[in-house]
Amino acid sequence: MYAEICFSLVRSQIRTVLFIAPNAVGKTYATIALLGWTMWPELSPEWFRKAIHAKWRFPKRVRICSTAEEVSEAGSLQTAIKALWPAKKYTAEKQRKPYPSFFKTDSVYLVDLMTYDQDESEFEGGDRGLIIFNEPPPKKVYTACVARTRMGGMMVFPGTPLYDAAWIKDDLLDKSSGNPTVAHIT
Repeated sequence: MYAEICFSLVRSQIRTVLFIAPNAVGKTYATIALLGWTMWPELSPEWFRKAIHAKWRFPKRVRICSTAEEVSEAGSLQTAIKALWPAKKYTAEKQRKPYPSFFKTDSVYLVDLMTYDQDESEFEGGDRGLIIFNEPPPKKVYTACVARTRMGGMMVFPGTPLYDAAWIKDDLLDKSSGNPTVAHIT
């Protein structure tokens, strides 16, 4: 269901997807699987392959932001990447971090992983075609990242807003009514 919803969103004008759900339902795993399908269409179901690659018009630069625990070597993001991405089709570098933080694929996608405890200035810089906030980010991180999609792109929020996420309700969810660029999945 999540894959089919994301598939239809890429074909639309939606640029922000809020996927709010309880813990332990597979949000991170599904998101990493969908990202893998996007980067390696030959591994995806035909319905996904035809839609995503025919319609993906954004830079092939991806940023995944999350908590330090989630991006650690034993965290859910690294676990999902190791389980779902074909090992011979990407390289991983730590780049002075204690975890793999930069992935270069054979399909020209570049993926960087960042933690919410990094200084917000580190989230600035080059354009991204996709920003994934795995768990709700602090507002200052979101604000620093939002301009990274200035050349076109999407921001996806798979997460469970337990702490410090009231701004998401106030600034994104409540304001999404009638806004054709924001979708929420609950």
